[in-house]
Amino acid sequence: MMIRGRQKSNMVPLYKISEESQIVVVGNAGISGIKIIYDMFRDEIKGQYTDNFLSSIDDYSVSYSYEAEYDIIMRYRYELIVECAFGGVFNALFTLGYETGLGVISDMKAIPITQQTIEISACKGVNPYQLHSSGCLVVAATNGVKLCDALRREGITAEVVGYMTRDKARIVRAHGEERFLVPVRRDELNRFIPDDEMKRNYPKKLNIKAFSEFS
Repeated sequence: MMIRGRQKSNMVPLYKISEESQIVVVGNAGISGIKIIYDMFRDEIKGQYTDNFLSSIDDYSVSYSYEAEYDIIMRYRYELIVECAFGGVFNALFTLGYETGLGVISDMKAIPITQQTIEISACKGVNPYQLHSSGCLVVAATNGVKLCDALRREGITAEVVGYMTRDKARIVRAHGEERFLVPVRRDELNRFIPDDEMKRNYPKKLNIKAFSEFS
């Protein structure tokens, strides 16, 4: 296996959570970003895929309130939530580890993502896991399986994608290799949207919510 990248973590963690927490991704990766790309290149994309395949993208949104998700998550014991946005799921996974001072082991294949997002990302040459992902949450939970079951019963996509570790390495496993997760400095939207517009409309700061804030 090959490990790429370097990382250091000398910070005092802002949040203390269990080293045995499971990591759950709620919602699909890249939804908001792919909606923006689709609206920008609609004619080009419609020329490559059927209307039936693309029809669901019109229901995608670039902003979410997460009311339904939080209503369910609050009934179960969770440790920390990172609301995905700038930098996509990979940036949120790194943030989860960084803010808690813990390691992250995650499996890219387990991260929920729509086939439309995969296809359009490939078409436009972007990494969907580093693409703006409003509508997606990364949750550290004491019982991720139980939380996923509860969310799915209400029609909400959720998958256990990994777990926290005492070791500080933040790793994603993909295609038989391991690579370090690092902060995403440029969202994949930057390929199409200039920096000043990104700063104005798609800020880098991610919202983080701890269980203690609601208990």
